Amino acid sequence: MLYLLVRYVFRYRRSVVRDNLLRAFPELTDNERDSIERDFYHHFVNLFFESLTMSFCSKRMMKRILKYENMEVADTVARELGHQICVFGHQCNWDLTASFPLWTNTFNCYALYKQLHNKFFDRMFQRIRERFGLRSIEHKEAAKRIVWLSRRSEQPVIFAFNTDQSPHSPYGCGWVDFFGIKTPAIDGWVKLAARLKMPVIYLHMKRHGWMRYSVEIEKLCDDASQIDENELLQRYFDLLEADIRKQPGEYLWSHRRWKYANPD
Repeated sequence: MLYLLVRYVFRYRRSVVRDNLLRAFPELTDNERDSIERDFYHHFVNLFFESLTMSFCSKRMMKRILKYENMEVADTVARELGHQICVFGHQCNWDLTASFPLWTNTFNCYALYKQLHNKFFDRMFQRIRERFGLRSIEHKEAAKRIVWLSRRSEQPVIFAFNTDQSPHSPYGCGWVDFFGIKTPAIDGWVKLAARLKMPVIYLHMKRHGWMRYSVEIEKLCDDASQIDENELLQRYFDLLEADIRKQPGEYLWSHRRWKYANPD
């Protein structure tokens, strides 16, 4: 019922979803894109219920909902290289990655978030995110806090960035090829990782059914300062695009990802 209301009655960002799908998959037929659109709205409704579950579920239940397949990759990076940057996208249910601390005691986990205007909902969602040991950093304070923590924390720290959305301005940001489109991209995490000579890992997320997900970790580099920043940024978007193509209905197509894009 909620799916029907969101898609057909309220038509939540339907024009944005359809424009994004047309840009991303111009080779598909209208029926094929409509199938992805249908899957997206089912997924979008599921996000609400799944994220709500995080507010009351037990640690044991949370580990059944989301399973990290190879946490040893991040553990090894932490033991051998220390602090690290973790990047992922709005694919599947990204909120569930807040359960990261349940799977390791090797390092502390911090994630960036954008403060909501409504203080009640901001506090509520922050409590949900931090139920399993994750700590939050407001995005405006990110650079200062991460530099301070990287210098002061005796235990390795992982800093999580969900950073595939469109920047506020096409100026002063990175540019990547995303679905064959020249696309502006937030590159603050790349610059920060290079400045602090940190390793970078990427989270591949996959849905296996209702309330069932898995995450596979891939190391992108040992030291971001040794890689061209544009190359590292493009590598992240290449991995994300590959994940989206495998499960296209699981991506957040309602965001105006290409509002500043240059199709040429």
